[in-house]
Formats: sequence, structure tokens, C-alpha cells
Amino acid sequence: MKTTATTEAVSSPPEENEHWNTKWRRTTSCAGKKPAADLKKDLQIQEAGRKSRKPPTPFVGIKPYGKSQSKLARYFLRSLERTAEGQKNPEWVVNDDASINLEHILPGTPSVEWSHIQERDIESHSNRLGNLVLLQAALNVEIDKHDFATKKKAYKQSTFLLTSHVAEFKEWGVKEIESRQKTLAAYAVKTWKIAG
Repeated sequence: MKTTATTEAVSSPPEENEHWNTKWRRTTSCAGKKPAADLKKDLQIQEAGRKSRKPPTPFVGIKPYGKSQSKLARYFLRSLERTAEGQKNPEWVVNDDASINLEHILPGTPSVEWSHIQERDIESHSNRLGNLVLLQAALNVEIDKHDFATKKKAYKQSTFLLTSHVAEFKEWGVKEIESRQKTLAAYAVKTWKIAG
């Protein structure tokens, strides 16, 4: 099988009787530009990626939001919101609106209003996407760190569909965060389609 310097050379497994390094050098134009160890690692990464083409189910358990990643979390939630509304190209989002905040349903620090939630659960779940909603900044300031019953009233008023859905929950804790995370994961598959 003779190939040229294309992705086929990288994504095709090496011939049984030919060493990977020999095949790599013979079939690519970048031979000699990378050390052999790097080339082998590149092939292993490509092969691993090819074997793991699955829907993004890890979205269900990931914690993509940290203090330094609020813009990313806002982008995710805005895109998912657009998908929930049935908008075309939901991933095309302008993410610089300062009048919209990220609201933590379960606050990131323990408080009297949330004393029924264990500190380890706050630490593990407060920054998950399933615990975040988009909310108008003024409303966010009003309900900061209040109990769920108070926050729920504000969420019900929200013009964001996914935020208003949170008002349908009777209580809020780890189980509800994980349930909402799964709902958002279902929207994620529709929002960011994987070809193939």
C-alpha cells in the first residue's frame, strides 16, 4: 500500500511487517523534522483517538467550570439555551454581555441557607454546569446565597428557558444537579454535532 503525505498515513495502522518509524518516514513529508519518539507518540495519540470516537457522554460527569473559566461556562450555557429554544446554529454565540451573570444555584461556599448540603458535595458539585444558570445580573445580586425556595422564584421569572426549567424542581442538591447535567448533555449532543 503506497500512500502520500496525507492523514491516511497517520490514521492508518502500520503494516504488520514494517516498523512504524520506517513507514512514517517513508509516507510523510515531515520525516526528519521530528524526533522519532515524538512521531511514535503522535501515532499512538492518533490511534487512541480513532478508537474512542463516542458521543460526548463524559459531559455528564465533567466539571468544565472553574473560577478562571466562567466565559467558557457562559458560552456552554448560552449555546445550550439556543438549542433548547430551537434556534439555528446554536453554537454561534456572542459571549460579552455583562448584563448576564452565571448564577450558582447551590452556592460555592457553605452557608446557613444551604446547611442541609454537605461541604464535600458543595465542593464537588457547585461548579458543575448542571448547577449553573444564566441570570440577569441585577436579579443575580438580589438572590445571591439565598435558599432554593427564594432562588426558585427568580428563576421562574427568567427569560432563559433552561433557567426557568430549574424552577420546576422541588428541591436542589446533588441528585438534581446530576439530573440537570444529563439534560444539558442531551442538548450538548444536538448543539455540537460530531461528524462520523
